[in-house]
Amino acid sequence: MHRMKQTIELGLYKYLSSVYSKKMTANNSFRQYLPDNLTDDVEWIYNYTGHKQSNFIFNCHWSGRQCLPKHFTQTITDYGICFTFNSPSSLQQTQPLTVSESGMNSALSLLLNIEQYQYMPDPDNNVGVRIFLHNDHKRPLMSDLGFAVAAGMHTLIGIKRTETQSLGKPFGKCTQSKYNSHAECIDHCRLKRVSQICNCIPFEAKSILTDESFQSMRQCFLWENYGCVRTTWEKIKKDKMDCACSFPCKEITFAPSLSFSSISQFTVDKILSANLKGKQLLQWEYLNILEIGEKNLPSRSNLNSKLMNDFINKMIPMLKEFINTFKGVEIGDWIGVDFKKLYLASIDILEKKINKLINVLYSKRMEEMLVLFSEMINKNTLLKNNLFGPIQVQRNYLFKNMKDCLSLFNEGNLKSKFWISATENAKLLLGNSNKFDNFIDIKNFVKVDIFYKDISYLKIIQQEKFSFLSFLSEVGGFMGLVLGASLVTVIEFIDFFVYKSMQTLSNKRKKSVKELKLDARESAAI
Repeated sequence: MHRMKQTIELGLYKYLSSVYSKKMTANNSFRQYLPDNLTDDVEWIYNYTGHKQSNFIFNCHWSGRQCLPKHFTQTITDYGICFTFNSPSSLQQTQPLTVSESGMNSALSLLLNIEQYQYMPDPDNNVGVRIFLHNDHKRPLMSDLGFAVAAGMHTLIGIKRTETQSLGKPFGKCTQSKYNSHAECIDHCRLKRVSQICNCIPFEAKSILTDESFQSMRQCFLWENYGCVRTTWEKIKKDKMDCACSFPCKEITFAPSLSFSSISQFTVDKILSANLKGKQLLQWEYLNILEIGEKNLPSRSNLNSKLMNDFINKMIPMLKEFINTFKGVEIGDWIGVDFKKLYLASIDILEKKINKLINVLYSKRMEEMLVLFSEMINKNTLLKNNLFGPIQVQRNYLFKNMKDCLSLFNEGNLKSKFWISATENAKLLLGNSNKFDNFIDIKNFVKVDIFYKDISYLKIIQQEKFSFLSFLSEVGGFMGLVLGASLVTVIEFIDFFVYKSMQTLSNKRKKSVKELKLDARESAAI
């Protein structure tokens, strides 16, 4: 959520770490830990202390093509900065990206640098990232609906899209809502209530609360966001406040199917080798962060002091003995003693002594110094396999650097730039060692591939089973089938009666005419 180095620079580390690691009460808001000259612009603070897109998204491809910065939209949530890919609401992206195939070839492939060395106390204190698959939300619901992806893992996420169209009253309780989901409606309702109680707008609700009633309301200060806003939000969630939210009649969901495997170090090395400039920047950033963290955080500096003093007190005699051994080897050369045997014997002695100090050396904060001595042990194997340079050159090289290492210990354990100096000195001694790239390790990366499992999608449409027209049709059919009194039958009867009536009248008329003709003939005969 926040980066350690940047919070230390702003003087916020003690405040934020207290907020997330201790219980906040009405009498203890930790405001005493806030610096006096802190800006009131909370959005700027979050942008400065949060993960940067250029660092966080180390590598990105969409359907085999390189992603562009405009494809991501930055949003501030209760989990800090969130980067949304291919958001329809993005002002930078002119046209959304589409996919026409399923499977990995059309996947969104991300290599994320989570900067674990920058971690500090946060809402979850977990290592990794949260992902939320959605159609489009003004504020991604990371805390409620996001799923976690572990660090050092390659996660494959196959998704299935489902569209649902439901009927409202009187058939159901859904409404034609402006919200994309019921959860989004609940979230916005709670934010409105929090704003009304705290009389300010939380930092993550800036793009949401745009109603006229909130136009004149100011933005919450940082201490209000972690004071009134946070405590009120937790109380509202606990009390299950009635928000009168109905389910939207139209909803789009994405069901993920996850599979995992560990990231190979070869994968990270391959990507880093293609971006040497980025690798060098990460190295320098890492050393500076280590320097700042180890010197400015009391818990770390006190522990380092104890570890280093214990380490130095035990290591200096060993180094002196080792250097004196080399002096003895130099004399031995002149009197015909086999140098290689003496050298290997000295290495074996050093190896045994270092193994006794493993409890002191094995510490995350001593990793750089541990590399120095653990690889010296490996030099034994290299020497036996004749991978060294000339013996005389190697002897002088190792002897010089061991003396430099000893002088480094004697100068003090927490001097200025100590951790950078320690690492650089170890690099000089060991040359190009791949173990110095361990900070760019799988523990600092998350690899994610998101793709459609099937290009088709499921569409569920709710319809009226028995409409009024269907009712009339069913009644008419029932009457025609059972009673024989359908409308057609009635009309046929009417037609029959009309026809018969007209036929009867016609016959009567013909009979009258015939009688008149007979009467006329009889008169003429008379």
